[in-house]
Amino acid sequence: MHFKLVWVKIAALKQCHQRGQLLAILGWIIYIPLQILFVPISIVGGLVAAYKQVWASKKFGVSSTATKVLEGRLHMHWFGLREDQATDKLSKALPNFSRTAHRVLLFPMYLLYKLSKTRLYPVIVAQGDEGLINMVPSRTVHFDELISSRKDSAVQFVALGAGFDTRSYGLLKDSNLKLFELDQASTQQLKIQSLRRASVDCSAVTFVEADFSKENWFQRTVRRPEIGAFIVMMIIIVALAIASNGKAFNALGLKNNIAIIAQLGIIATGAALLMIAGEFDLSIGPMIAFAGMSIAIMMKWGLPFGLG
Repeated sequence: MHFKLVWVKIAALKQCHQRGQLLAILGWIIYIPLQILFVPISIVGGLVAAYKQVWASKKFGVSSTATKVLEGRLHMHWFGLREDQATDKLSKALPNFSRTAHRVLLFPMYLLYKLSKTRLYPVIVAQGDEGLINMVPSRTVHFDELISSRKDSAVQFVALGAGFDTRSYGLLKDSNLKLFELDQASTQQLKIQSLRRASVDCSAVTFVEADFSKENWFQRTVRRPEIGAFIVMMIIIVALAIASNGKAFNALGLKNNIAIIAQLGIIATGAALLMIAGEFDLSIGPMIAFAGMSIAIMMKWGLPFGLG
């Protein structure tokens, strides 16, 4: 009797496995032509999604990249990778995000997933192997694990540049942490309004206005790449002035320096034009030496071609 029961279970498992294989084959048979047929519709969906993300965000004074994390986590929620009801609700209320456009874009892949459990997107890869497509899903899972391992021993959770992150309303909702979100005032205002429309409780979160994009004149100056070359030049000038007891910058010294600088300036102009065009010429140095030697020879033995 026991042997017959085991045999029945094995047969049932084989039947399930065969059924899964048939569904996988059926899924691919449907997916490939459907994805091809959906290309024009996907283009329209992509344009609508881009309009919402860029132009609608601009209208509300929000960065066009603010919805990228929400977009990735909503896709994870749809494809069963990560349960996120807060993101699902918030996406319905945000005026700068189109759920319909994203459903149109992902419909062939979603149908394949439902039929055969084959997930082409989103996918999770090992830490350090993230690409542009799987960056949000992979990093979301990594940071979820990191936060979950520390939330019981931590005191507060601070999200810098939180955007439309919803961890404070999902993963950390029932924790004892003090929750803070820092971002621009326009982003926070839109987020709070959308959360309230979506009936998501945000009373436990302290919103702090912060603009990380503002820089003072010193920060803007230091960030410029040419400032390093300028500082080195000033150090060399000061060193020459000290070494020559100021003679390098008296009237005679300036006259000699300007005569040399004029020649190098002409050469540097041509080199600069090449570098602006994305090219580089290594023959500049040898040509300077060749020209100098040629002039010296001509001055000693006379200029050729009737120029002497």
